[in-house]
Amino acid sequence: VQKRLEGCESLIQGIHRQLETIRQCYPTLQDLIVTDEHGTVIASARADRREALSGSDLSKESWCMNALQGNASQSAMDTSTQENQHGNRIVIFGAAIRNLEERQSTPLGALGALCDFQSEARTLMEDYLPRNKHGKIVDG
Repeated sequence: VQKRLEGCESLIQGIHRQLETIRQCYPTLQDLIVTDEHGTVIASARADRREALSGSDLSKESWCMNALQGNASQSAMDTSTQENQHGNRIVIFGAAIRNLEERQSTPLGALGALCDFQSEARTLMEDYLPRNKHGKIVDG
């Protein structure tokens, strides 16, 4: 991988910065990962995990495999058994990265969005569960 990406360092650093910016806007995102067309990690939103992840083969992870093999109208989701530092389950949403001008083309890579499932579920529940006249969530 490193050999194939020689000369692309500034481009990859730009991808890292974009991923970091997106992650900062969405607190429940644990990470955003970009792979190449073989499922090898080339970028991550988390600077603290970047070195350890770089070059990792995720091609056998279901979200990555599905994103790289699916058609242009599909995305992939995997409820992983992986846990974050708080012991919360992580849900991974995956999507193929394609040439904008050729949407039916073979994927150039995959994007994985790792989300804290408990935080997402709690936010949804707090926003949509019925409340009493005092604003408290109704039991049951």
